[in-house]
Amino acid sequence: MDLTEILDSIPVKTEDDIKCRKFEIEDCERLHPLLTLTNPLTYMVFLDRRPDLSEEQVSVIHQIIKRLQDNEKLEYEYAISQMTPVEETKEETETVTTV
Repeated sequence: MDLTEILDSIPVKTEDDIKCRKFEIEDCERLHPLLTLTNPLTYMVFLDRRPDLSEEQVSVIHQIIKRLQDNEKLEYEYAISQMTPVEETKEETETVTTV
C-alpha cells in the first residue's frame, strides 16, 4: 500500500461529525489511566457525561457498578483474611509504654 492509498483510506471528518459523536464508555479510558472497564468509577463518570441514556441503560450501568464494587469488597476481605496478625511481645509493649 502506498502513501496515497493510505491518505485516501482516512476519512475526512467535519466539525459536525465531532459534535454529533456521543461520549462512549471506551472514551473514559482516554480520560485517565485508572478509568478502566473494571473500575466502578469509570461507569460513574460515564453516567455523568451521558444524561441522555434511557432508564434501562442507567439501570444496567448501576448493576455493573454494584457488581464491580461487590467484587472489590470480596477481594479486599479475602486479602485481609489472608494476613497473619502481628503478635506483640511483652518487651515491645514495655518499650512503647516507657518512652
